[in-house]
Amino acid sequence: SQSRNLTSLWNCCRCARLFQQKPFPPCPSTSLRQLSAFHESAEFLGGNPMSMVIASGPFTLNSDLSFAPLQELLEYAKATAVDTLVLAGPFVASKHPLLQPPQAPNSKLPEDPAVVYERASTLIMKFAENSKCKVVLLPNTDDVLCSPVYPQPPSDAIDCQGNRSVLCASNPSQFLVNELQCAVSSEDLLIPLSRSAVTQNVGDRIASLAALMLRNGTFVPQSPVSDSLRMDMLRRSQCDLEGSPDLLVLPSLLKTCAMRVGETLVVNPGRLCRGNSPGTFARLSVHAPVQNIRNADGSLKQDVDADALENHRLPERAR
Repeated sequence: SQSRNLTSLWNCCRCARLFQQKPFPPCPSTSLRQLSAFHESAEFLGGNPMSMVIASGPFTLNSDLSFAPLQELLEYAKATAVDTLVLAGPFVASKHPLLQPPQAPNSKLPEDPAVVYERASTLIMKFAENSKCKVVLLPNTDDVLCSPVYPQPPSDAIDCQGNRSVLCASNPSQFLVNELQCAVSSEDLLIPLSRSAVTQNVGDRIASLAALMLRNGTFVPQSPVSDSLRMDMLRRSQCDLEGSPDLLVLPSLLKTCAMRVGETLVVNPGRLCRGNSPGTFARLSVHAPVQNIRNADGSLKQDVDADALENHRLPERAR
């Protein structure tokens, strides 16, 4: 809390006004009828848990541009029948060693970034065409063919080829996966926020930083913004959050985690590649919030108020 209008009375101060910490915004809710349709009907999940894989780039090692780690991730997603795959850039990092100008005469010229992007795009589109998985792609300010300013529009560097199961989203982005409201930023927002926020003796640092975002209703709560973020202040409103999302994805070089902050599940999947070493990704298995509210013929049971709103409670449902 902060005090204001301090009045000096010799050796003491009298506080005229006290500012308390903002509460968390309201969390999403959905009618039981719609929740049952998402989780029990054959058109959607058919009673099975919903699976989601979240990965953040770089998607290839520093030693090559073959995207072998991305290929392995896509094979894993296909083998495990993932329902939703979220890929956050950078897909082709501007600082990749093999894309830098040669330092010595007669050295090999770097590959054309557009050709490298086509390689990644082909892998992703081939996966999307041969699976029922929905794919969400977010650019990053370090992507060599994307805008270096945050927030970013959807990238046109990866050709979605009109595939309706692939969503090229902005950065940051908010979208729905069935009833779940998801908020994702591919930018490492935790490190610049930690440099400007007082996070000592507050327990878990990442939970404290995520709470700052949620309570202030924005991906970028600090002011002034860190110079490392390269922020377009005229478009700062595009970083605003729509209430408390069910899932908040914040890829960062800080420790990987999946934790509850208020009613939101905050996930840091880490980076798929760290230099020439393999990294990490996140997999979520989301179970139904309500069960057995339909009869064998598919109709709702008589004692169920189908229009009653149910909070999503994702932190309790996710594994």
